[in-house]
Amino acid sequence: MIQGDIISEVNKTDTYVSFLLKEYRSTNKVKVQLFHQNERAEDLFIQKLNRGEVDVN
Repeated sequence: MIQGDIISEVNKTDTYVSFLLKEYRSTNKVKVQLFHQNERAEDLFIQKLNRGEVDVN
């Protein structure tokens, strides 16, 4: 599990979402890419991602 703050703009396409995450437990910055299908549960989760969001799993 990775937990942290989204520190960049969230880039959304039809197939993936990407952003930079600063981990809570270190100074590491991680590029996150979530590949998704057009399933409703995934879409709702992805729509909620914004800069400054926390506790991304």
